[in-house]
Amino acid sequence: AGSSGGHNGLKNIELHLGTSHYKHFKIGISNNKEMDTKDYVLGKFSSLEKGKLSPILELSNEILEGYITMDYDLLMNRYHIKK
Repeated sequence: AGSSGGHNGLKNIELHLGTSHYKHFKIGISNNKEMDTKDYVLGKFSSLEKGKLSPILELSNEILEGYITMDYDLLMNRYHIKK
């Protein structure tokens, strides 16, 4: 449960589900205050970012498999990482 945080895609999901209580998978983005978030999200990956993408995608596959096979609370405790 939580807020859409202004994200129109999440707002649309909540509208169609009729609730904000659903499981979702989120990969965070940079918290660079010098760049407009919209420009960051819609921009192209830098060479440095491309290099970081492969391990993130591998971990994402592992998490998605766990989503199917594991208890959700256990999954969250194992992978929820805030930096």
